[in-house]
Amino acid sequence: METTTKTAPPDLLAPWLRHKASLFRQTPCTSNRASQLGADCERELVYWRTRWSEALEPSLELRIIFQEGEKHEREVLQELQRAGVQVLEQQCSLEWRDLEITGHVDATVVSEGESIPVDVKSMSAHIWDAVFRDGTRVYAWSEVSEAFGRKPWLRKYLGQVTLYALLRGSERAILLCLNKGTGALAQVNVELDYEYAESLLRRAERINAHVRAGTLPERIPFDEEVCPRCPFYALCLPEHVGREPIAFLEDAEVERLLEERALHEEGARVFTKADDRLKAWARARPEERLTVGRWLLEKRKLSRGVRVDVQALEERAPAAASA
Repeated sequence: METTTKTAPPDLLAPWLRHKASLFRQTPCTSNRASQLGADCERELVYWRTRWSEALEPSLELRIIFQEGEKHEREVLQELQRAGVQVLEQQCSLEWRDLEITGHVDATVVSEGESIPVDVKSMSAHIWDAVFRDGTRVYAWSEVSEAFGRKPWLRKYLGQVTLYALLRGSERAILLCLNKGTGALAQVNVELDYEYAESLLRRAERINAHVRAGTLPERIPFDEEVCPRCPFYALCLPEHVGREPIAFLEDAEVERLLEERALHEEGARVFTKADDRLKAWARARPEERLTVGRWLLEKRKLSRGVRVDVQALEERAPAAASA
């Protein structure tokens, strides 16, 4: 009986990856982008205007993440429309010509005659959970501002929507934040802060002056979370390249644990300080077993000193009852 050799199934990934790679184009940056003006480093923003062709291209993995984010953001606006929300002026271009500021607002909604810009951001599940502790609801900016300050890319969002509100002549803006893992949505209402808006306009003026003069702002102090991620890292700090290698990894579970660690770090310090003071007090007492309020403290002599155990009295109740 003659056997036939089956050919392997076609490789579907190779053309898909080629297509994904083809979607990226590095284009000249001829203006101050609203999405970037809130960034940590002003020098980077001048580089974008004057040395854009020397920017390190993002990895294909990162490009795919950006593309997926854009896809999710479009889907959020479509779902809002299906839910009956009147979504207007999608991807509307904005410009402040004198200051060379440009932007593209995702959409606007109208409330009591006011046109409010809406910007949609997608986030990984662990970032979303860390920012929006109460889950899906409407938040004021003051409730989440500290959380948005923890990551360089999150810190840009306030500047972006502030400029959108200013350019649209609105007193407020809306951030819609999508959890890419669960599909959950949170809304952040941002009231226009004119003092902060003024600082962004002054920054644009300084950048324009540097561009015309061919100069650069001073470097910010070296920041391991900001500088090595900058596409102009090698151009700005060539002496650091290769000497201080940093591996940038994508691991959602590890990043979730790091965020959880940071969230509880201050609480751990408070606990340790209180625990040390409490046990020092107990060691100085003559009693071996004592109670204060609902707490039982027991001392045990060890070869290396005295150990103090602390336990809530109600935790011992079942054992006492069974005895």
